[in-house]
Amino acid sequence: MKHYTTVTIPEYEKKKLINTTCDICGKAIKTLPVNNNDIEEVIISYEKGVALPEYDESVKLTVDMCADCFKVEFLRWLKTKAKTFPQYQQCEY
Repeated sequence: MKHYTTVTIPEYEKKKLINTTCDICGKAIKTLPVNNNDIEEVIISYEKGVALPEYDESVKLTVDMCADCFKVEFLRWLKTKAKTFPQYQQCEY
């Protein structure tokens, strides 16, 4: 779950993201320091809609999940449901 605060700027107000918590355990999702080369990120989402150059309408469902819940809770659940279990793949950056 994303948590926001309202920031007042002389011309307008906008929402600023202050932290994100895991939808499973409720703990704050840690972000790695910018100067660190380590990567640990969980992205689970579903998007449906129409995307054309002149028109875009879609809805997106996103789950905020910490790496620990992904590795323990989600993968355990997936093992009970999946006919074949996903394999790790080497990433290229």
